[in-house]
Amino acid sequence: DGVLGGAGGGGALARAPLRAPLGAPPLQLERMPPSFSLLTAALHSRRARCCGTPPLEPALCLLCGTLLCAGPKCKRAASRGGGPAECTLHAAACGGGACLFFLVHQGVVLLVDGGRAAYHGSIYLDAHGEEDRGLRRGKPLYLNAARIAELAALWRAHGVPLEVARARASASTLIPLEYF
Repeated sequence: DGVLGGAGGGGALARAPLRAPLGAPPLQLERMPPSFSLLTAALHSRRARCCGTPPLEPALCLLCGTLLCAGPKCKRAASRGGGPAECTLHAAACGGGACLFFLVHQGVVLLVDGGRAAYHGSIYLDAHGEEDRGLRRGKPLYLNAARIAELAALWRAHGVPLEVARARASASTLIPLEYF
């Protein structure tokens, strides 16, 4: 079971482990380090695939593990002169337009559907089960098995587009189209 084994409530999701269809590779989501500090240490010297430099705002694809630049601060995006940002482009290539990313410096999951995006809860929580959006509190964060199972189920049920639409319909502030 690796990182997913053991702790975490979560009702039916915790009782019925999700298995990938035969022949499907495991998602990066299911191979994440058990603590946020281990994740940041592993990503410290990695370079973004799109521009070959360490990303100012790193986004880790939770499907394939590719490290990208999030938002408009990518050097490659600046040289292109606009258009879709790296996460939007990667989502088209990796997930057929829909994709899951972990925004490392913000501590949240980003759901992408075409050019639309929405924030989702973090997969790393503190010892009390609380998120630290924006990483302001400085408490140790640990991978949450229930959140991993929820995202894996969302992906396998092809529910990302619907979840993006729901989140955008209820959000007070929308992420601009193709921003990520």
